[in-house]
Amino acid sequence: MSLSKADHTTLGRALYEAMRSEVPIKPLIQSHPDITIEDAYQISRVMLSLRMDQDGETIVGKKNRRYLGCSAENVGGIPA
Repeated sequence: MSLSKADHTTLGRALYEAMRSEVPIKPLIQSHPDITIEDAYQISRVMLSLRMDQDGETIVGKKNRRYLGCSAENVGGIPA
């Protein structure tokens, strides 16, 4: 990963706020050109945690990204 844990948290919160406010933000690759797929999954986990903690959403399934070459077979939850 090229980004720090603090970056993951900041970007995950930014995406969460953009989703909730329905105000788009620029693609993360524009502000963080060195972002990796592993960074993206960590950011996604932060956003998912916020959705569960702040909005009471629950995990109803798993995403399988093995075909993308990610080291984890199940890398994300599907919130409801």
